[in-house]
Amino acid sequence: MHLTSAQWIAQVFGILTIIIGVIIPHMKTKIRLLSLNLICNFVQLLEFATLGAMTGIAGDVSATVRVLVLFIYAKRCKRAPVWILFALITIHIIIIAVEWQGWLSALMLLPIASIYGQWQEKMQVIRITAIITSVGFGTYSLLSGAYTGALNDLMIITSTSVALWKFRKRQTQ
Repeated sequence: MHLTSAQWIAQVFGILTIIIGVIIPHMKTKIRLLSLNLICNFVQLLEFATLGAMTGIAGDVSATVRVLVLFIYAKRCKRAPVWILFALITIHIIIIAVEWQGWLSALMLLPIASIYGQWQEKMQVIRITAIITSVGFGTYSLLSGAYTGALNDLMIITSTSVALWKFRKRQTQ
């Protein structure tokens, strides 16, 4: 398989997302998780921009806005109002619809799970919804040529599964 120079550059950005992405699920606080998520989203945005993957760019812009808004609320030790949750979901759907490029774009609707996950406070739910989101992003990345992006999402799924196990609530016997 021969990669273009744009695809090679995208893979470099993808490697950076892998490094950041495997660390994110192991954050103990929502603030730290969201901080690293902002950085990861920006690098992934560069990856999709390099490839011209418009739905990926749109999905990443939506994710970055979401994380930024929720980060601001978390920093103030507040939970965003429900209307913010619905607004973020609506914005995500509109952004994906505007950049719709066929059935592959439907995969970029799965991050709606992370909108809910990052909106609420339970770290376990945040991690579970991250897995759901990574299935969508990973498949989209693979099929759009962002191979390291797809590997990143596979690594996120694995790392998040480990974090779920690591931070599980142990039942008393």
